Amino acid sequence: MIDKYLEKLDKVLNFKKSLESEELQIKSAQYQKIKKLPIMLSTFDDMSKVRNPIFVDWPVFGYREIYNDPEKMLLDELLPIYESAVIGDDRVNVIRANYGVGIIPSLFGFEIVQKGNDLPWVKPVGSIEEIKKIINKGLPDFNNGLVPRINETQEYYKNKLSKYPNLKKCIHIGLMDNQGPFNLAGIMLGEQLYFYLYSHKDVIKEFLELLTTVYIEFSKKQKQLIEKPLAIDYYFGCLLQSGVKISEDYGLSISPDMYEEFCMPLNEKIGQVFNGFTLLVCEDLEEKRAKSLLKTKNLKGLIYWSKNINKLEEIYKIAKEKKIYIIWYGILPKEKINLFPTGVILKHQIKSMEEALIAKNF
Repeated sequence: MIDKYLEKLDKVLNFKKSLESEELQIKSAQYQKIKKLPIMLSTFDDMSKVRNPIFVDWPVFGYREIYNDPEKMLLDELLPIYESAVIGDDRVNVIRANYGVGIIPSLFGFEIVQKGNDLPWVKPVGSIEEIKKIINKGLPDFNNGLVPRINETQEYYKNKLSKYPNLKKCIHIGLMDNQGPFNLAGIMLGEQLYFYLYSHKDVIKEFLELLTTVYIEFSKKQKQLIEKPLAIDYYFGCLLQSGVKISEDYGLSISPDMYEEFCMPLNEKIGQVFNGFTLLVCEDLEEKRAKSLLKTKNLKGLIYWSKNINKLEEIYKIAKEKKIYIIWYGILPKEKINLFPTGVILKHQIKSMEEALIAKNF
């Protein structure tokens, strides 16, 4: 079944257009002068994980099917790329092995649970004693847990794409979802993490240092396997101007002062290895929090999962001074477009080809 769709995509992908999209994203991320902001359009919403009915001839599967079948996972990853080719937007063609947030926890033997069409989640441990055992064992085997499936999936991707000239040239494999040190600690400990920050501060700091080392070394190894340099990464249709993406959810539930003590130094350490990092934030940021986050050394970009245009204005004023680019989810109102001449990459969910054409030419 898959070859029929690979042939179809190979025919419509345009290598020149792919390069132009990459160049436009790079220029905007570097705050160069551009004619218009790059925009990515899709029937899938990264924030809600909801897909509107698609209007292109491409198969759609539930996540459970995707999780259990590399062929269906590849087709699911290629759907936004096919939509992009039909629409003619500014997406960079990116796919990944999509096995959820539990990949690094699985290295340590954590149980991964996948039910129905939900994304996988990690069964946490509540005991600080279990964390001490993990620390004492040191670095895990990087072939544990989900990794054999991931490696097999990535090799399947490379093998399939290699048979089609345009697909091989135009499509990049990005890193899987490696999260970030503090998020990993939260995923593995659950809400107990917040109590242990006070009651077992030194243990948590040691645990975070271990997770940072694992994040760095595992990402380096995976970059070798997907044949990508340390200095850039590809994520959700974007060419990141850093080697990795760090997700920050749990860290935004502690005070800015605690964030600067527990999270910032580790993210900075990662950034030293990978030409900086791009931070993924899934909530609106107050000004004090934004100033705290954006003063992190080696921070190159902010993936800002917000649709609040007023918050974007606030963040942009701070970010542009530091040349930190923003990936934002939404369409700019006409009266606001001139406020963002560069430094921003847009993503937007569409419901029809008509809406796509209007959004593309905003």
